[in-house]
Amino acid sequence: MPQPATQDPPPDRPRTRATTDSPTTSPWACLTGTQRALVLALMQHGQLSRPALMELLSVSPGSITRLATPLVEAGLLVSRTEQVASTGRPQSPLALRAQTESVLGVTLSGTTLTAVLTDLSLAPVATVRYRLVSHRPQDVADQVAAALSELTATACTAASPAEPGSGSGSGDGSGSSSGSGSDVGTGGGSGVGVGTGGGSGVGVGTGGGSGVGVGTGTGSSSGTSSGNGTGTGSGVTPGSGTSSGTATSSGSRFGVSPGSGTDTGTSDEPTPPVDQLPPPSCIGLTLGGSSPDGRLTSEAVFLGWRQVPLAQMIQERTGVPTTIGNDLGGFTLAESWFGVGKEQQTFCLLTVGAGVGFGMVVQGRVQSSVDNDLGLLGMVPVPDDGEPPTALPAKDCLTNHALEQAWTDKGHPARTAQEVLDAAQAGEADAVAVCRQLARRLGRLIGTAAAFCLPEVVVVAGEMSAVASLLEDEVRAGINQVRRLEAEPVRLVVRQHNRVDWARGAAALALRERVRGRL
Repeated sequence: MPQPATQDPPPDRPRTRATTDSPTTSPWACLTGTQRALVLALMQHGQLSRPALMELLSVSPGSITRLATPLVEAGLLVSRTEQVASTGRPQSPLALRAQTESVLGVTLSGTTLTAVLTDLSLAPVATVRYRLVSHRPQDVADQVAAALSELTATACTAASPAEPGSGSGSGDGSGSSSGSGSDVGTGGGSGVGVGTGGGSGVGVGTGGGSGVGVGTGTGSSSGTSSGNGTGTGSGVTPGSGTSSGTATSSGSRFGVSPGSGTDTGTSDEPTPPVDQLPPPSCIGLTLGGSSPDGRLTSEAVFLGWRQVPLAQMIQERTGVPTTIGNDLGGFTLAESWFGVGKEQQTFCLLTVGAGVGFGMVVQGRVQSSVDNDLGLLGMVPVPDDGEPPTALPAKDCLTNHALEQAWTDKGHPARTAQEVLDAAQAGEADAVAVCRQLARRLGRLIGTAAAFCLPEVVVVAGEMSAVASLLEDEVRAGINQVRRLEAEPVRLVVRQHNRVDWARGAAALALRERVRGRL
């Protein structure tokens, strides 16, 4: 039986207006709190039977019909008829029509902007990554607008009708899934290609005439492969030619570890065809900083920002309702909806990389407070292997900088943390040694967090998360040093670092506000 959706809905009464300064009122604003809870449940769990929804929402059969009927009529939900073998009576489970809307998620680091276009199930459709031209808020807002334009053109207009022309074309689209399909092209020149991930591959080829071609397919959401296709078109002007193109995008998905051990978390759920998505209805942006109201970035250390009205700046450039939030908060929300939260109601998320972060979900609810964005776990002392041990704050011993410093302390020329990790994966002895020390310290921090939170699962993410996969035995040795032997083993799920997943967290924040009627 699925568990309740992870966020309490607003009171069960209609909202009359959106709470942002968006130019139009959100169509979600008129939904009741129970309708929002129903939509969130279907977003998280997929198709559900009506009895399951009755138990989940604590409502009667008549209430489910009353709540769902207007949502089905509006095209947000779909009711399917299925025959049940044991009774022979047809059932009508409900499912979300995920392609009703699209959402743009954007995440910022100190050097890059990563954006992903998703449907309402947060399945990635197309991605783009830019290097920041500067840290000026105006420039960042301009780049968000550019990402919106590029992804909308790629994923929301690819199926527009072709102009007359003739010829043949081929398109190669490389993404993070395998796919094959057919395309229609027009001849006479070079073309472009687009690949999207998240469970499907798309190839688009155009020639010197006008027209578009699309090839789609489905496959697993990890790895890189291409979608190929050929097609023909006819029109007023005879001609022939070929076109080809390639593009890449990431499509890693959240997954759940079925038991103890380490899980990299991927899924093979297919991405919807790009020609079914409308332009984004809302934008979510996350960064390593804080925003008390989803509009103002009060502080972002990596960018040197204080009191920046970034949501307003983006909305002025795009015309799309926008919300801002902390990147770890967005990642935790997405994990609770579509990751381990689909099966486990209590878990904690620990990130190590540029900094040390922590998120917690208890009984399906993301825990939050005014201090969420301060990185308080980074102040917790973590001992080393010395005799006697020396303890340092986690932010000083479990970050990229700490690994780089440990490497140079061995007398080696400077390397980035990723380069040290790559060397350890290649078996370089000194690199393995410094990564082993970090892994044991990480284990001690995980064990400490697990002692306080009593989670069913601990999720490890961030740039240095690969240490937990490479040296899991060392991580578990560190956990066992601060955990009683009779205690249950800590279940670990390790997320391979992928900025697209963090951008999906930004999309989750926007989607939550959208469902609440605030965007």
